[in-house]
Amino acid sequence: MPNSHSENTKRIAKNTMMLYCRMLFTMGVSLYTTRIVLVALGEDDYGLYNLVGAIIGMMGMLTTLLSQGTSRFITIALGRNNVFELKSTFSASFTIHVIFASVIFFIGEIIGLPVIDSLNIDPNRLEAAHYVFQISLITAVVGIVQSPFNAAIIAHEKMTIYAYISIFESVAKLFIVYLLISINADKLKLYATFYLIVSLISILFYYIYSKRQFEECKSIRFRTDSKLYTEIFKYTGWNAIGTLAFTMNGQGITILLNMFGVAVIAARGISNTVSTFVFNFIYNFQVASRPQIIKFYSNNDINGMNNLIVRTSKFSAYLLGLIGIPLFIETDYVLNLWLKEVPEYTADFVRLSLVQGFIQSIDFPIGAGIHAIGKMKLPNLTSSLIYMIILPISYGAIKMGASPTITYIMIVSVYPLALFMDLYILKKYAGFRIVSFLKKDIARAFSFVLLSFFITQYIISHIELSFIRLVFTISISSIIFISSIYFWGLTDGERSFIKEFVLKKNKI
Repeated sequence: MPNSHSENTKRIAKNTMMLYCRMLFTMGVSLYTTRIVLVALGEDDYGLYNLVGAIIGMMGMLTTLLSQGTSRFITIALGRNNVFELKSTFSASFTIHVIFASVIFFIGEIIGLPVIDSLNIDPNRLEAAHYVFQISLITAVVGIVQSPFNAAIIAHEKMTIYAYISIFESVAKLFIVYLLISINADKLKLYATFYLIVSLISILFYYIYSKRQFEECKSIRFRTDSKLYTEIFKYTGWNAIGTLAFTMNGQGITILLNMFGVAVIAARGISNTVSTFVFNFIYNFQVASRPQIIKFYSNNDINGMNNLIVRTSKFSAYLLGLIGIPLFIETDYVLNLWLKEVPEYTADFVRLSLVQGFIQSIDFPIGAGIHAIGKMKLPNLTSSLIYMIILPISYGAIKMGASPTITYIMIVSVYPLALFMDLYILKKYAGFRIVSFLKKDIARAFSFVLLSFFITQYIISHIELSFIRLVFTISISSIIFISSIYFWGLTDGERSFIKEFVLKKNKI
């Protein structure tokens, strides 16, 4: 390894802390602005914005897909300390992104508006929906072209830059809310336009930073290395199949819920905001760990890679449980405290999203290991079969009279299957120890969650909903959960590290 395990751990910890500082500020602003935007737009227009956003999201998921692929190849080149490979990889990736962006724009213009016309939208708001779609399509296409520069930042582990740009975006969101309230115009169009402007400024900032800081981004040249293009296209192509299925699982459900009207889409939009807030607590940790997982693999340290995957999955589950348990119990009160009006089904959507997020928090580091290996055919074929079955079953259930909640139940029900399939694939390619991982780490995390939930629920069951009860719930669940983790969920080495860390802090 180019760095010691201790240095890697410190780097992950440093990057995670920077990402957490960014997250706490941005999510605090996001929760506030969501409340104001919901009031300013109204339940129907807020739902309409999320509905059109779902259509763009189905195409915009390619941005994430391509960025992950680019980041993977750049990180491997960095791990090998091969400058020529690094420059060739970035240039080839940028060319591929431009091609994909052109295709997405062409497809979006052809099929996007007819799809919107076919949805359950008030005819009086159809023209506004068209406008939002065009604005969102431009944002998505520019984002795809810029994606390689984002991937370079992640590969180089320069997470600090995300904190700076996120502060700008958060301040801009507050300004958007002020303008939304102050200006007398079609607020839905206004909201979409301002968000496009903020997105373009952020994208330009990432582009300029990458061009100045990273050697591979300074001079982009068309490469004729067919082997490199084939490798990237092969990786991305198989990944596209799994991403399409995952997108249908997410954005497709949003479009499907339009059968119940845009008010239900508003509930889904709010639940997505909450789940994003919670999941960001562990996502930031995982983003900081991902480059190290890839670098372990690029240096043929498979044991180190597997150990890091185990630690990342375990601590991700702990973090999500710590935040998710009190929120799951107090969902109704938190929503009413946060929003003036809570759309129907929102509480059910939030609770089921928390369960889904807990499983995802365990699975994502495993997926990072599979992506590091780069053999994407088997994982994407299996994930496609698992995820794509959700949409037709949910559609059939809704047509038979089921409530919107059934779609979330269907989503949650397939995630354990996806987790076990990813574990099998990682074992096949990297010798991952499944039984030990499930018994020693995941079973414990799950038991800690249940223990904390049931004891807390029993203690507060006779207390009326109030802010005092919310504080009480957070305190009790945190004490039980953290104590369980410390005494039974950590290794001796991890406990010693925590003791040493606390003692050092007390001496300062």
